[in-house]
Amino acid sequence: MSIQLSIDSTITLPKSHLEKYHITVLPMHIVFGEESFDDSVNIDAEKLIKRYQETGEIPSTSACAIGEYQELFSRLTADGSEVIHFCMASEMSSTYQNACIAAKDFDSVSVVDTRNITSGTGLMVLKAAELRDNGYSVKEILRHVEQMLPKIRSSFILENLSFLAKNGRCPSVVAFGANVLGIKPSIVVENGKMSVGKKFRGKFDVCVQKYIQSLLENNDSVDTSRVSVEYAYGITEAQVDMIKREIRKYKKFDEVITVYTSSTITAHCGQGVIGVLYLEK
Repeated sequence: MSIQLSIDSTITLPKSHLEKYHITVLPMHIVFGEESFDDSVNIDAEKLIKRYQETGEIPSTSACAIGEYQELFSRLTADGSEVIHFCMASEMSSTYQNACIAAKDFDSVSVVDTRNITSGTGLMVLKAAELRDNGYSVKEILRHVEQMLPKIRSSFILENLSFLAKNGRCPSVVAFGANVLGIKPSIVVENGKMSVGKKFRGKFDVCVQKYIQSLLENNDSVDTSRVSVEYAYGITEAQVDMIKREIRKYKKFDEVITVYTSSTITAHCGQGVIGVLYLEK
């Protein structure tokens, strides 16, 4: 009996890794007024930002419905497979609740509340995939996942805070004030919530360098098997290359993956976003 892994589209990984580890993605929904789109299916981050720039309308996001989960689980279990599905933080969305309701109809489906989002969680999913491929059972994988959940380190630095402040996803950003005095705070995702982390002053690239240094320098708790560089629309290839160089100053990772963030995450944070995400040992 095989084990299938699935995620919602707030848990981001490169297409190459999704294919290599046979991970299925269920798209979240992006809503502009009366129109609904499927994340990375008929809308991507670039289209989302351009529509916002043209209309000034902040998009909202919508969780996958119970019926969508039922269809997914039915498809993945059709050949007798077991399924582990990973959801974004239950504090941020009803995805986990809906997935759990759908899973009641399937004895072989387990649902995980990751208490997080983005490719930091994706790194944990890759670890789960490696355990599966090494012959671990669902019970064993879930035990390891539970141990990894508090070790996800997800944070971002934004070129412009206006988008995040307008959509109200991070109340502490509103309290802090968007772009005050040229200070760029990092945004930390922990225990299902977004909050303002360390603050940096200067031009954006300088702030990014300081941000990376604050994460990795003299940090012996980092699991150096993988690190994720996640970036949004508006970040250039030159900036991504700069980030990789900065990372190598402080840590030698076995693998550095780059992830272009999903339209769901872009709907929360806007453009010009960079994150360096990793797991702790």
